[in-house]
Amino acid sequence: DDRTNIGVAEKAMIALDFAVYLDSRHLIGRAEALMEAHEVDREQVAKMGGKRWEVLSELAAAFFPSPCNISDELADQAVQSLEAAEIIELVTWISVLQMWHRWELYVSHK
Repeated sequence: DDRTNIGVAEKAMIALDFAVYLDSRHLIGRAEALMEAHEVDREQVAKMGGKRWEVLSELAAAFFPSPCNISDELADQAVQSLEAAEIIELVTWISVLQMWHRWELYVSHK
């Protein structure tokens, strides 16, 4: 898809990783539905992505709780392995996932 720099499969997997990190059954279900809708296979993406996927997923995992968790070394790896547009899209995607999670919490407590 030419509308994403990261890739739909990668974004779906990051969504699942985020949902698992939160231990949110609801978000896990939505992420799995996204993966299924786009025929995403975790092992296949990991193999195809190589170093790029490794850096993307490590950067995402560090960002989940707080951007403060991104070490200088990881930031350097990201700059060397990813395009600026990919880093911006990743940060934006995680922000959307965090907002989605907060919305789910808000709605579930009404």
